Amino acid sequence: MFDDKFLARFWEKVDKTGDCGKMRRTHRVSWIIANGRNPELLILHKCHNPSCINPNHLYEGSHALNMTDMVNAGRS
Repeated sequence: MFDDKFLARFWEKVDKTGDCGKMRRTHRVSWIIANGRNPELLILHKCHNPSCINPNHLYEGSHALNMTDMVNAGRS
């Protein structure tokens, strides 16, 4: 799906210290790289940080689950 050169360039731009940059939607690319397939649903964040692209913080879920998670995390 992605060649080694693309993956190397992608990962060298990832802030692995915990403070992520301002890019959005790269979390989807990170999830695809980590899981080897396109997601069928939304990609949600366990860490509640929309700019995070750490694949360990990402999971696939529905819009309804995202809204429930938002309310439970006090972000509504």
